Amino acid sequence: MSSEPETSPLENISESGTSGEGLTLGKIASGLVQRLGSFGLAVIVLLCLMVLTFFGTFAQAHMSLHQVREIYFDSFPGFMLDLGLFSIPFPSALVLLSLLFINLLVGGMLRMRRTWSRGGIFVIHIGIAVLLLSGLVEYASSDKGHMTLYEGQSSSRFASYYDWEVTVTERLPEGRERLYVIPNDHFAWLEAGDVARFRAEGMPFTVELRGFLANCRPRRVGGPRDGIEGFGLEPLQLEMEAEKDIAGLTVTLVDPNGMRREALLWGAQNAPYRTRIGGRDVAVDFRHLTWGLPFKVTLRDFQRKLHPRTGMASSFSSDITRMQAGVAQDIHISMNAPMRHGGFIFYQSGWGPQNAPPGARLFSTFSVVHNPTDQGPLVACIIIGIGLLWQFLRKLTRHIRAEAGRRA
Repeated sequence: MSSEPETSPLENISESGTSGEGLTLGKIASGLVQRLGSFGLAVIVLLCLMVLTFFGTFAQAHMSLHQVREIYFDSFPGFMLDLGLFSIPFPSALVLLSLLFINLLVGGMLRMRRTWSRGGIFVIHIGIAVLLLSGLVEYASSDKGHMTLYEGQSSSRFASYYDWEVTVTERLPEGRERLYVIPNDHFAWLEAGDVARFRAEGMPFTVELRGFLANCRPRRVGGPRDGIEGFGLEPLQLEMEAEKDIAGLTVTLVDPNGMRREALLWGAQNAPYRTRIGGRDVAVDFRHLTWGLPFKVTLRDFQRKLHPRTGMASSFSSDITRMQAGVAQDIHISMNAPMRHGGFIFYQSGWGPQNAPPGARLFSTFSVVHNPTDQGPLVACIIIGIGLLWQFLRKLTRHIRAEAGRRA
């Protein structure tokens, strides 16, 4: 007498294992979400930010503000924090603020019970999230630099304070010119012995860069075979004001036949290096990284007011003309009144020459910022203010109702 076989225990084990695996993954995901949104993580991140601010502030005694920002705030994922006797790995502000944003998003918005009694708190969390997100966008996509103009001069470009670029201008047979740009990120990492090679379509030679120095000066070297034409670049200590650093490196142009043209490039050189290679006239320049503007700025007039019997300015401002798409507009820029247009902001930040005699031709310096989220902090503060007002009014209403109930 036969009977139908029972279900194989292996099938049960397999199904049980699959279910258990799903349950385990679910528990892991749930636990991860719970920890990312926990109040404890928020406290730890805020304490780390406090420690970072403390050490970053004291580091400015022997480092420039730009260096401190690159190490303590912009590095990823972090740096070695020097505690005197030993060093420990420590996350940067970029990592900590990203964690704080995730914690705020998960714990303060997704997991929070959204009721009218908690509405103000929820709105406050939205405002803080907008503030953090604006900072992230500003870090990732903003350009910051300066533009210096003498009275009567015009420009449609502004330059970085710290970053550099190598430009190769090739004169074509038809009389036209072709410009190649190698930005800072492609060579700033070069150390002794490192070589970075670049070749563009249609370029009859290869560009080699080596020996980048963040601050240096040219000097004569020992023998005729040392350096390049008897000169080399001498490394200098970084300045406390990083915008005063003058970088340099070595460039080599190599054509397909192996012919080499080598030169030193220095940020304060008076003229580009010019040579002929691959049948083309070439000019190689080393300058601060520049960005283009969708409009042209002309400095019409610069005004300054000096403190009595001193050469120190109590106030200074500029009258400029902004030209875009054939439309000219006259604008006044002062220390407390920047120009905002098309996502660009022009701040009045400097002037010169210092101690210039009366009637001397003066220049005006503008700090230029291109930030897509320029109004982000203002929007965030408005949202936070609405949330605080909502919460305070709700508390006040409850208090008034309670007082009225007791009197009744």
